Amino acid sequence: MLNREGIRRDMLMTKNNERLEKDEQWFEENRKGLLAKHKGKWIVVHKRKCIGIYDSFGEAFSKGTEATGSEEILVREVTEKDEPMDLSINIALGLLDVPLYS
Repeated sequence: MLNREGIRRDMLMTKNNERLEKDEQWFEENRKGLLAKHKGKWIVVHKRKCIGIYDSFGEAFSKGTEATGSEEILVREVTEKDEPMDLSINIALGLLDVPLYS
């Protein structure tokens, strides 16, 4: 599902699924505290640490990759619950390693 910026609610760079799963777990463990201070903002998580909180996905991804030197980051919107995601934009942009069949 796309958000108000016309992009997916969150974005997972999937080159290292195990580490990203750990980053996702960190986000879930800290969601309540993040909601109290940062509801509606975008968080970058890398190696189970918060890299930063930003106003937009674009800013979070840009600053997150700059800070970590890696595109293997978790970028999530801080929301109370997860919404269904539309992965098609990420597949089209080559951001997910998914085979496409015609």
